[in-house]
Amino acid sequence: MIIKIIFLLFFCTFFNFNVFADVKDDISKINDLKETGLLSDQDYKNLLEKSIIETEEYKKIKSLFDSEVINLEEFENFKNKIITKYTLGDTLTEDSSAAKEAADKAAKEAADKAAKEAADKAAKEAAKEAADKAAKEAAKEAADKAEVTREEIGKVLKTTKGKSFGDDKKLKRKQIVETGALYKTLAGGVLHLMLDEKTRIFIGYESEIIINKFDIIDPKVHEVEIELISGSFLYYSLRKTSTDLKVLIDDNILTSKGFETSVAFLKNEKEIRFVNAGRSSLTYEDKILSFAEYAILQPLSKSISINSIPQAKGDKLIGTALGDFSMTVMGEPAGVDTGSGEGTAPAATGGGCG
Repeated sequence: MIIKIIFLLFFCTFFNFNVFADVKDDISKINDLKETGLLSDQDYKNLLEKSIIETEEYKKIKSLFDSEVINLEEFENFKNKIITKYTLGDTLTEDSSAAKEAADKAAKEAADKAAKEAADKAAKEAAKEAADKAAKEAAKEAADKAEVTREEIGKVLKTTKGKSFGDDKKLKRKQIVETGALYKTLAGGVLHLMLDEKTRIFIGYESEIIINKFDIIDPKVHEVEIELISGSFLYYSLRKTSTDLKVLIDDNILTSKGFETSVAFLKNEKEIRFVNAGRSSLTYEDKILSFAEYAILQPLSKSISINSIPQAKGDKLIGTALGDFSMTVMGEPAGVDTGSGEGTAPAATGGGCG
C-alpha cells in the first residue's frame, strides 16, 4: 500500500511538471516564430492561447467567462497573466492569481445579487403592506359612509315608553324609521313599525333587528332585507302587495315571495323557528312552507322539521307555532267561556293579522 501511494505521488508530480514544461516550451517556440516575422499579431495571440488551454488556470477562467461571471476584458487580462506565468516560469502569488481575482469578483457579484434580491423583496413586502393598509382604510371609510347614509323608510306606529330603542335611543311614536338602524326591545316592550300604508313590522319582547333594505320597486312591489339578531318579529303586508323578503339569521337565509305576506321568525339559544301565516311562499334552502306550516331549525346540526297547524290562523297560528305571542298584533287570543263550568277554552282563531 505504501509503495502504491509513493508511486501515485510521484506520478502526479511528474505529470504537473511536464504540463508546465510543455507549455513553457510551446510558448518559447511561438516567441521564436514571432521574432522571425512569420506570424501576424492575431496568429501569435491565437497560438499563445492554444498553448495554455489545457492548464487548470485557463479552464477556470474560461468557465467563469462562459458563465458570464467575468467579461471579455477581464478574461483577456487574466489569460495574459497565465501566459506570463508560463513564459517566465514563475508562479503568481495567491493574491494576484487570475483564479483568485475571478473568484473574488464572482463572490462580490453573488453578494451584490443577494443584497439586491433582499432589498427588492423588502420593497415588495413594504408595498404590499401599504396597499393592504390603504385597502382596509378605504373599506372602513366606505363602510362608515354607508352606515352614515341611511334611508328613511317609515315611522314608529306603536311603542312602549322606555322599553323600545333605535340605535340605543329611546323611541317615541311617529319617530322616523331608517335602514341600517338597530331596533331593540326590552322585556315587555312593544314596538310596531309602519314602513308604508301597506306594510308593518311587529317586534317581539327582548328582540333586536336591523332593516338593511326596504325598496319600493313599484307601488305594489317591495324588495326587503331584514337581519334578525335575537328574539322575534312578524312581517306583514296587504294582499295586493308583492313582496320579495330576505331574512338573515346568523348564516341562515330565509326568503318569502308573493302576495299577502304574513311571516314570523324567532331566534333563541336553542333553535330558530319560522312560520307562514299568509299566502306567500316561505323558503329555507330547498324547503318550502305554505300557509299554516312552521319549521324548527337546529342551528348546529342544521336539522329541520316542518309541521302544520291547520286549525289556526293569524295571531293564534303565529303564537302557537313560535311558542311566543309577543310579536303578534293582538297578542294571545282571549279564552272563550264554554258554558260547561270547566272554565275557558282557546278561541278558534286569532285576531290581528289573520
